Amino acid sequence: LVSRSYCLSMADADRIKLLESSIAYLQGKLRDAGHLEDAILPPAAELPQHWGGAVTFDEPAAEPPPAAAAAGEGKSASATYLSDEDEPVEYDEMTPEIQAEVDKFKNEGNGFFKAQQYKEASQAYGKAMKLLDKCGKPDVKIISNRAASMLAMDKFVAAAFDGQRCMEVDPDWWKGYWYRGQALMKMLKGKPPSTSMAERCEQAKIAFQDCLKTTTLPDAKRPQVEMELQNSKNTLMSMTTACNQS
Repeated sequence: LVSRSYCLSMADADRIKLLESSIAYLQGKLRDAGHLEDAILPPAAELPQHWGGAVTFDEPAAEPPPAAAAAGEGKSASATYLSDEDEPVEYDEMTPEIQAEVDKFKNEGNGFFKAQQYKEASQAYGKAMKLLDKCGKPDVKIISNRAASMLAMDKFVAAAFDGQRCMEVDPDWWKGYWYRGQALMKMLKGKPPSTSMAERCEQAKIAFQDCLKTTTLPDAKRPQVEMELQNSKNTLMSMTTACNQS
């Protein structure tokens, strides 16, 4: 049986690892949008050094005296703090030239994927995604293609993120849920039962359930999704039992 303390320690380690990946992903998105400079945050690989091996949270700062607060009114936000008011996002115009570039990268990605050159495929899809993001016109099929490439390279965190983005761009596109669910389940392989592993399994179960609700899911694919859903339920039950019996 797995001890409760071991479950908790594994949960902490897994959460830190996922947090590092999440920060690296968000830093990249902020840099692409021009909202983050390299000097503001350290690279994700150096974050454990800044943490000193542990994750800590600062105490909330004391509120300034009324006079000091009044003096600070009207000042613009620094690079470290964001304004409470959301500024409108400005997108580039989608021109025929940009669309031609998108199509070129998409076709390159498809070719690389068919040749099982998944790294090159993910890079080509990423270039197309970046152009579309600048125009405010994300393409859910290109995003899901990159998710499939990441999954083929065993980059499960990246695949799960792309799957999540598909779900946000088009909630009725079945492949977003499918790839996210698969990526989350593959994260569990070779891992002992822990609370964080159970949480990921629960998220995978929800992804497969939502996949079955989409109108775009092909009938021929439905039995496979139902099988993965049942597998996630069985895995979740065994993990929960292992932790509760310790």
